[in-house]
Amino acid sequence: ALGTGGYVSGPVLVGARLMGIPGLAVEGNRTPGLTSRAVARMVEAVAVAWPELEEFFSHHVPVSARVVVTGLPIRRELLEMTRQAGASALGLDPARRALVVFGGSLGSRRINEALVGALRLMRDDPRLRQLQVLHATGRQHPVALGPDEARSIAPCYRSLPYLESEYAAALAAADLVVSRAGASTVAELTARGLPAVLIPWSGAAGGEQALNAEPMAKAGAAVVVADADLSSERLAVVLRDLLWDDERRARMAEASRSLGHPEAAERVAELALDLAERYRRSAEGSGGRSA
Repeated sequence: ALGTGGYVSGPVLVGARLMGIPGLAVEGNRTPGLTSRAVARMVEAVAVAWPELEEFFSHHVPVSARVVVTGLPIRRELLEMTRQAGASALGLDPARRALVVFGGSLGSRRINEALVGALRLMRDDPRLRQLQVLHATGRQHPVALGPDEARSIAPCYRSLPYLESEYAAALAAADLVVSRAGASTVAELTARGLPAVLIPWSGAAGGEQALNAEPMAKAGAAVVVADADLSSERLAVVLRDLLWDDERRARMAEASRSLGHPEAAERVAELALDLAERYRRSAEGSGGRSA
């Protein structure tokens, strides 16, 4: 039984424990969630995304359990999509810089307003007319640069409610990403080696998004702007510093890639299969039915 940290996985892992079925917990945040903390003593292994959690969980699991740094699994298509293919799927030019902005699964009014305001503040920069901007506003916060204004400020600006099938293409085509700092987002950015402007959501439990962003900031892979400090003026300064500095973005990309775990899905799968095989052998050895 494999649980990925959400609260719904807790009862499943507890049930597996009561039935004698091995459990594997996967924790992607740098601060363990309540579910991961609760089930740590009930599972045979914990897969973590960050090395520092190896030591944390080693004090919270049985002696016989394993804690393995695997990284957080991401979809294979996010790794396989090429820049050329991603740009083509979105109608972008792979030879031009592309800025991708999104605010998490529900979107973010604060990020949307800051981006639109920043573009307005940068309107006198002629380079902006060559910049491709892909802005996922979220369905609940459709704050976007209107088409008439976009033609005069950033003709290559495009907004859409949500990045669904376009998400892999957007990351493949991106030169810079502005986003929140959820565990999955950070795993995806680092697996692809993307430089980022991270705005951790202040409402995240235990400040987990700020903690997720720390390694990227320390490695020089991201510029972190606190939610409370986010403004159009602040974002405009950061974008001016990064968008036109190809060498700095290249260094950020290399630092981001150094933190990535593109093989995380395979490592978690191998760990799960190993637990299942041990369970099967144990069941056969005790005369029970094999799993």
